[in-house]
Amino acid sequence: MPRNALTLADVCSPTLSIVCERCGRRGRYSVEKLIAEHGDAKLTELLSVLADCSKTRSISVYDPMQGRI
Repeated sequence: MPRNALTLADVCSPTLSIVCERCGRRGRYSVEKLIAEHGDAKLTELLSVLADCSKTRSISVYDPMQGRI
C-alpha cells in the first residue's frame, strides 16, 4: 500500500534543513535525533512543529503571506 507522505526514514541525508518562506527562519536538524524524538514522523507534520512560525498559524485576512506554501 503506497504512503501519502514522506517520513523521516525516507531522508537520505544525515541532516534535514528547513526554511520558512513566510518569516525566513532556517534550521538544520540531525535526522537521527529527530527520529529519536519524534519517531518516523511524516515530514509535512514535522515541519509545522520545527518551523513554529507565527505567520503560518495566522488566519488574518490582512496577512499577505496567508495561504502561500
